[in-house]
Amino acid sequence: MNSAVIVHSPLPTIHFPSLLTLLLQLSQQANRRPARSIFDSQKYSGSRIAGLTTTVMMKRKMAFSLCCIVACSFIARSEAIVAFDQWFDSYERTTWDQETLRLDDFAHYLNKDRKSIGYVAIYALPQEKKNEINGRVDRIRRHLTEKRGVDAKQLVIIVAGRHEKGLTILQPVKQGSVRPNFP
Repeated sequence: MNSAVIVHSPLPTIHFPSLLTLLLQLSQQANRRPARSIFDSQKYSGSRIAGLTTTVMMKRKMAFSLCCIVACSFIARSEAIVAFDQWFDSYERTTWDQETLRLDDFAHYLNKDRKSIGYVAIYALPQEKKNEINGRVDRIRRHLTEKRGVDAKQLVIIVAGRHEKGLTILQPVKQGSVRPNFP
């Protein structure tokens, strides 16, 4: 049986050798561009380390026709952190017929972009029993994989806690990105 349920997954860390490799690549790239003055600042953006988008601001100095990095600042940000009102879809507890309509839209997106990971965060009702929660997780997983053809490896279902009205959040994330922070 395929298990698509996890509770927590660790966030990736930026390893120092990866940062050094990035800076080496950027300095080689900087040496290919002519400096505008003796002191020159360049901003390089879009490199990825451990699923994070990085922006590097380098100040360089001309010395013997080579650009030497004299100062560098490094910023990494996650593309997966989304504001609560910007989820792909979120809804309070509803009928199964209504929920399948929302799951079908989610499945359509995941089937179009096979490199995305689909996160489903389930917040159970306060009085809901564990076997009811597990049944709901299985029902959602079966609907997405068996009825709508989503690859089980593309799906992560998280039982995220309890909510007074029962809440479900659907969020696709590009493969290799940090998992979303659910409220």
